Amino acid sequence: MLFTYQKPGDDGVRPYPPHLKVIPSELKTKTFDFFGGAIFDTSRFLSVASLLGKMIPERLLEFFHDYKPGDSTFRQIEQDYRSGRNDGFLGKDRVQTIGTREDWFYDHVFAQQAFTGTNPTTIRKASPAQIDMFKVAAKAQNNTQVLKTLDAEHDSFYALDCSYFREAVGLGPEDSMQCTDELYTSADDPDPTLQLFLPAAITLFHLGKEGRLHPVAIVIDFKGSIEKSVTIFNKRLTFRSPQDTEANDWPWRYAKTCAQVSDWVRHELTIHLNNTHLVEEAIIVAANRAFSPQHAVFRLLRPHWSKTLSLNASARAALVPEIIEKLVGVPAPQVYKFINHAYKNFHFTELYVPTDLKSRGFDPAEIKPLEGKFHNYGYGYNVNLMWEAIRRFVAGRLASQGIDNDEVVASDKQIRAWCDEMQSPEGARMPSFPTITTLAGLIDAVTMCIHIASPQHTAVNYLQEYYQSFVVNKPPALCMPLPQTLAALARYTEHDLIAALPISRPKSWLLASHVPHLLSPHVVSHDSLLTFALTYREFGEQHGKEYQSMLVQDGLSAEETSALRLKKQRAGILKNAAERFYSDLNEMSCKSVEFEKGFDDRQLVYKVLQPSDTASSIII
Repeated sequence: MLFTYQKPGDDGVRPYPPHLKVIPSELKTKTFDFFGGAIFDTSRFLSVASLLGKMIPERLLEFFHDYKPGDSTFRQIEQDYRSGRNDGFLGKDRVQTIGTREDWFYDHVFAQQAFTGTNPTTIRKASPAQIDMFKVAAKAQNNTQVLKTLDAEHDSFYALDCSYFREAVGLGPEDSMQCTDELYTSADDPDPTLQLFLPAAITLFHLGKEGRLHPVAIVIDFKGSIEKSVTIFNKRLTFRSPQDTEANDWPWRYAKTCAQVSDWVRHELTIHLNNTHLVEEAIIVAANRAFSPQHAVFRLLRPHWSKTLSLNASARAALVPEIIEKLVGVPAPQVYKFINHAYKNFHFTELYVPTDLKSRGFDPAEIKPLEGKFHNYGYGYNVNLMWEAIRRFVAGRLASQGIDNDEVVASDKQIRAWCDEMQSPEGARMPSFPTITTLAGLIDAVTMCIHIASPQHTAVNYLQEYYQSFVVNKPPALCMPLPQTLAALARYTEHDLIAALPISRPKSWLLASHVPHLLSPHVVSHDSLLTFALTYREFGEQHGKEYQSMLVQDGLSAEETSALRLKKQRAGILKNAAERFYSDLNEMSCKSVEFEKGFDDRQLVYKVLQPSDTASSIII
């Protein structure tokens, strides 16, 4: 059988979640091609590939001006970065990034990334247990002002919680997450002083009625309990507090960096790699095993799989082991434990957009432009509109193929086989995939498959260059051990923070900077969801005309006439569904522009989920 799952363990030291063993030749896509049509833009690919050798060209090293942690400053780093962006290697075509902002490290910019950054999907309402945990820390530090706020506004706190990291990589609650920096040392020439470190941070935010997300406290590295972990509270109690202390509050800036490192790893390995690329591949393999090429579900999903299998194979063979593995602060076996933990804990139906938003404390009905406490949550607003539009189209597309009631769905053996393949311990190993017996259940599941490949992947992929190419904003690991006490953290200076960043390790910096550039090319028109909708509208219209012309022919039998009328009717249903989809997407574009006017951060433009910029499949 062409579509065969790779058996667990056959990958050797790289045990990825379920994926395709061998890609059929007709579905393969070149990694890069100077003549176009490949996975990667050639110039972007070569700019990263050139960094994988043992030596870095001298012209690249010059960018770092021989940084020394002891005497470098953030002002110097910012200035050199902004001037270096005009360098030929860094790319004259590069978009604006967060590093071009003077206020990139401020609390409001740090917080907004939880709403409209590379990972806007994991912030959720803080649980009573989490609130109590921070109360314990506040009491231990005799921080009465924070205690009062936690008591008075306990319903207004949200958290980014990476406390599970040690469990995910198979360590004990107090074990250190660290590894040797393989970019600068090797088994043949070990240097135990060159280490990388991964924190498991928890960030607590306050979100009041004004809608301003404000960081209140950060556990820099959770070690099983709040008592054994270092927790720091923001000196700025609210978003209205004076900002004149932010630039030089180095302990707090260090804590925010820990939170960003944790989020980098969670984003790259879970939210991006697993929850879109790997999950979608499992769907692709299962669908190819279960459906005939003519089945309505297969025909509906197939356009959203362009390049995905070849792209994923490249990621498994090179991107993860040669780059991601080398950048994060845990050894390779733990990287793959982390990825498999993410796959095992992926819950298909709980991540349906309306369900997910509500469970995280963001009722879609309350996410409104210009008003309300969620008016800065651009991702939540846009992705819910997109889900609704896709779901309406899926319902119409299925109806155009005669799948329009529960009985048809329940009796469809291929749909049942798809569910079995997804749930099977020998197949996709995803027990959370639903057993589909109703039309509504099928529409939701198919919508989810398209959502993962299109708007969800777009949202978490194409902003990487903006937020991550300026490495000090969101580094992949720390280069120095974390402080073990609050007193030690309180003594941190600018030099301590710089020493923890890969400033003096140019290869690490350049890989962390250039991979986002590789993965963030502009979505061209023919790959966009808007073009996809337009193509279906034209398809339905064309076939409707063809069937109409056939109907006026002489000599048709009653059966032939009836069959053509049914085909014409279904072509009309498809045309209307695609027309509504195209209209919905255009209307969404206008609504998104209006929503952006309500953002408190006037420098932020959140256009990643504009339909014309949303890729119809995982193509990078």
